[in-house]
Amino acid sequence: MVTRLIIQTSYAAFVKNARVTTSRSLPHLNFLKNSLSELYGFDQHTSYQYAFTYIRQLAIHLRNSMTSKTAESTRIVYCWQYIHSLDFFSRMLSQHVGANVSSPLQPLIYPCVQVTLGTIKLNPSSQNFPLRFHLVESLLRLSRQTNVYIPLAPTLLEPLDATVMKSASNKKSHTVLKPVELDFTLKVSASYLSGPSARVYRDQVASKLVYLLAQFFDLHAQSPAFPELTVPPVVWIKRWVKKNGEGCGPKVRHALAGLVGKLEEHAKWVEEKRKGMAFEPENLQNIQVGPETEEGPLRKWIKKQSI
Repeated sequence: MVTRLIIQTSYAAFVKNARVTTSRSLPHLNFLKNSLSELYGFDQHTSYQYAFTYIRQLAIHLRNSMTSKTAESTRIVYCWQYIHSLDFFSRMLSQHVGANVSSPLQPLIYPCVQVTLGTIKLNPSSQNFPLRFHLVESLLRLSRQTNVYIPLAPTLLEPLDATVMKSASNKKSHTVLKPVELDFTLKVSASYLSGPSARVYRDQVASKLVYLLAQFFDLHAQSPAFPELTVPPVVWIKRWVKKNGEGCGPKVRHALAGLVGKLEEHAKWVEEKRKGMAFEPENLQNIQVGPETEEGPLRKWIKKQSI
């Protein structure tokens, strides 16, 4: 009874504090998430009941928003409280499930992933790209810690089809807005979609997309299937750059070309590593071309980019 009361009151307090996110409040919110996640680990059977209920509530809000398609129903989903709640469940499941499929919390991974992906697709507007990035980072954490494959490459490539990413606006303006603080933003103003400010936003989005795509492929850097996994995204990006290379600007071209080059280089590295490997049906889940500590071209490149 005490455990249930603590879980209920703590989650309610967390959601109440998650209404606004700034550079000052974000560390506090992360502390609340980590502390609440620890509480969920004491009695995982009880925690499952409440976590299931809370995730179901998030799913209901998402379904209502998809059905009604009103501005008010969308605001209920596209707000900091909703996004931080999804991020919390990603953290909690990453911590307590991990690779332990026997955990009572393990069945919650699927609904958590589905609600998060559904939230991303609810309104794919260019103004909501920061929200998309927040949720993708939550899913990347969950995938890394639980070894659950989440197909995030299409979700990350989708923003490149936006008009703001393809060409410079002809609208003249003497005002250039400051770069967006992506860590504390869910939606940018329409001013970032036209004029000189569009270039600032476009370069930021491209840089973030390349970073997140690199993190996604890094999850599978030791997999024998890495070369096959990268073929569709690499072909898609090459075609996109060939078609939109002039309009998107040099920074976007350079960022995408750098990523494609390292993906192709790492794919060749994996192909060499997997030659002569024995593939047994009962061991396909855990087979790797090398130990996790072994760095291939992609991981070395990622480390250099983060310095």
